[in-house]
Amino acid sequence: ADNKIKDELVTKLIEAHPIEVPQILINIQARTLLENFAQDLSQQGMDLKQMDKEFVKIAYEQMLVQAETDVRGAILLEKIAQIEKIEVSGEEIVEEIDKLAAYYRTTSEQIRTSLSQQGGENSIADRLRSRKSVEKLVEKAKIKDAEWVDENQPKAEVAEAETEKEEKPKAKKARKKSE
Repeated sequence: ADNKIKDELVTKLIEAHPIEVPQILINIQARTLLENFAQDLSQQGMDLKQMDKEFVKIAYEQMLVQAETDVRGAILLEKIAQIEKIEVSGEEIVEEIDKLAAYYRTTSEQIRTSLSQQGGENSIADRLRSRKSVEKLVEKAKIKDAEWVDENQPKAEVAEAETEKEEKPKAKKARKKSE
């Protein structure tokens, strides 16, 4: 639920602050998403180049939509980091690299080598700064405690479930007979 709250906060932030995003940034992010998708397929023994061209085109169009959301979110979170003066220390970067090394069961040096091909430690610093910005959002947000509603459930079913709860007869208490 914690990640769900964070995701919803970032979504609300994006909705509340419509900003112009340079198309080049959207295209770069969409290509990154496509490369990640291709890697996932490769790990499953499939090759993106062997897939139906129409499927790849539709997937890429969906990735463009996701990419725009990702870029908007990143820009807004970076702005929060600036306003809140959120910093990432070298020690935090080292800790994050060590965590990644443990997760991937490799050495910190191998992670650094891999990172150097993907923007270096700056990419880790950016990720950490974004994470801290989201945590700052959560800290300052007014989160209401309410009943969990499955957003994937059709609205009619949710309303029906709520109605059923309200209509349940209350248990009658047994009365003790006087003798």
